[in-house]
Amino acid sequence: MIIAMKNSVICTICSNGCRLVVAPSTNGTVAVSGNRCNRGLSFARETFKTVITGRYFSVEQDKSSDTKLLKQVLGCWDKVLECLQPSLMIHGSPERSDFRTVVCDTSGSRFIVEQIRCEQITARLKIAHLLQKFSRAGLPVTPYRPVPGGSFIAQWDNQHWMLTDWVSGKSLKRNSFWDDGWRGKAAAEFLTALFNMTSGMEFNEKPFDLLDYAAQSLQKIKSSHKALYGSMQKVEAYIFDTLGSNYCDIPVGFCHGDPHPLNMIWGEQKILSVIDWEFCGVKPILYDAALIIGCVATEHPKALYGQFLSHFVGRMRKDLFDSNQLSSLIKPLTVALRIAWLNEWLRRNDEEMVRFEVGYMEYLMEHLDTIIELTR
Repeated sequence: MIIAMKNSVICTICSNGCRLVVAPSTNGTVAVSGNRCNRGLSFARETFKTVITGRYFSVEQDKSSDTKLLKQVLGCWDKVLECLQPSLMIHGSPERSDFRTVVCDTSGSRFIVEQIRCEQITARLKIAHLLQKFSRAGLPVTPYRPVPGGSFIAQWDNQHWMLTDWVSGKSLKRNSFWDDGWRGKAAAEFLTALFNMTSGMEFNEKPFDLLDYAAQSLQKIKSSHKALYGSMQKVEAYIFDTLGSNYCDIPVGFCHGDPHPLNMIWGEQKILSVIDWEFCGVKPILYDAALIIGCVATEHPKALYGQFLSHFVGRMRKDLFDSNQLSSLIKPLTVALRIAWLNEWLRRNDEEMVRFEVGYMEYLMEHLDTIIELTR
């Protein structure tokens, strides 16, 4: 029986960033879940071995080693399993599915097979159809493989599975990518291509209202974190004073929703595939650009003035927000978007990151104009 006490840690061995949960039991064993390969099991053992003793075993590895199950699942796509390759890195967030691993079929092709939850089916089908269109239009995406008969989701033993090609790519160096100008240019070209490709498409959904989201979030913070809210008066005033009367003037369009450079699989001087489309939808056309600026600038104290953002903003000004009005709104939109990260740190009770986020928003308010002006 698993004891209720649990410990968690983010594995840092590779860029997957698996969240490992370690749970000791009464029989002397220690269950590790959340890892996608044996390296995660070793990381958990090394991290907790002085405080949690026992025989460590991987809950996830039990499934990733289940050749019989994965052979049957892969057979839904008329493919024959040759071997499992759970040690290969899968790009993107591990939280997007219940389980995923890399398999190889008898032709030598590698695939990512992943199990999704029932409540994900509608959204995943929407994404699958979009990625199929985007791929056919030449965008760098990896579409889901349809099951013979047309569906993108296979059912096996009351479980739901999806299949994509595994893309290797080159690891993103977190300590230096912010100074790679070619990456910034490539990211801007992708966003422009996505906007141009989807500008004629109709989406039957209400555009995401970032200003309303910010207002509701701040109201909740005011109710449950009064001291924190008190420290955000300057940020709140800035967002609503600058965006309040102009927000409705920002055109809307289809956006990726989370185009962080970690959600791009990088090749030699180009993007091989843009992944993790769970937050895609109709939003202000500056949304994706603001998210990239806000994310990249967190990577290093000098990142705001690095070559990535210099080339990215310069190209975006040329292709997507060339008007002075839109250029003036990218800054408050970037600041407003950081409230989503603040909510995430609050959800995790991460006080250190909460303090960082408030200070970071103030930093953007003070310094973001510089990079925008430099690219005029």
